[in-house]
Amino acid sequence: MRVLLRSGLFILYLCFHSGAIAQHTKQVELGVGVICDTAEQMQRYLTLFKDDTSPQVAIQTINSETPGQGACGMAAVAFFAGNHIGAIEVSGGIMRIMQITVVAMKTPSGWLSVTPTQQYTAFFEKAEEA
Repeated sequence: MRVLLRSGLFILYLCFHSGAIAQHTKQVELGVGVICDTAEQMQRYLTLFKDDTSPQVAIQTINSETPGQGACGMAAVAFFAGNHIGAIEVSGGIMRIMQITVVAMKTPSGWLSVTPTQQYTAFFEKAEEA
């Protein structure tokens, strides 16, 4: 009887423990696009882009407004998705600003692991036609 009770408790522990692990596991995603150091910089980028400024000029504008290192850039990254920060309406839909944690970057030599770094990007969400 004790063996059955212990076995039952052990199986119950495994079920709860596995569920807790699954809840804390995030999936690594891959993406290519503009990333910025702050949500405000990403919002500024989207505002410039929305007004028909090319991506390169919008990035240069933000980086010139930010002393020191470049604040925004184009990159291919591996990341964990974070919180939605805000949104800006653009032609055909909405750009949703999202916090991401970058864990790797693609270089000419291949993928390079980096210290997890908090960045901001935006994802296009197509407007639903009524």
